[in-house]
Amino acid sequence: MKRTFSLIIFFAVFLVTAVMAQTLQPEEQTMEAEVFLAKMEDKNKDQEERQLLAVADTDVGAARKVKESEFQLTAAELELFARLVHAEAAGEPYQGQVAVAATVLNRLRSKRFPNTLSGVIYQVESGRYQYSPVLDGRINLPAGESAKKAVKEALAGADPSGGATGFYNPAKTGNAWVRRQPVTTVIGSHVFFQY
Repeated sequence: MKRTFSLIIFFAVFLVTAVMAQTLQPEEQTMEAEVFLAKMEDKNKDQEERQLLAVADTDVGAARKVKESEFQLTAAELELFARLVHAEAAGEPYQGQVAVAATVLNRLRSKRFPNTLSGVIYQVESGRYQYSPVLDGRINLPAGESAKKAVKEALAGADPSGGATGFYNPAKTGNAWVRRQPVTTVIGSHVFFQY
């Protein structure tokens, strides 16, 4: 009887353990599944947040560029600017066109020159226009797409001129003064200089 009783207790313990094991096992699996799903959900949320932040950063960056734009030019000024770049550099490499646009902006930044775009473009110094297209009327020709794009790139901060405030074509000028100025770079047929 003792043996039967021991056997019954053993089976009872065995059954209870087996039942508990089966009961716990699904809970553990459920817990593991829940942990896995929670991790995946967190991962997806992180990814979505990163994507949203990237979009927001792009939008904020674009807004910041517009807001912090150094020059607030009207449509008429942008057209005048592009016409000057076209008249001065239509036959030059694209980088040369951007450089010509950058020299105009560098003059706008300098205290040595007028503080408006039209003032810089139409400036007369020692009885001479600063830009030959103003004198000969080429400033009135329509600007090409390349010149318009070059103006936008310069306004966005590109300056392949190396900070130049002037440029000249050595084949077209014998002016001794411009030839004495410190050269910043040469692009195409233009020599860029700073004074």
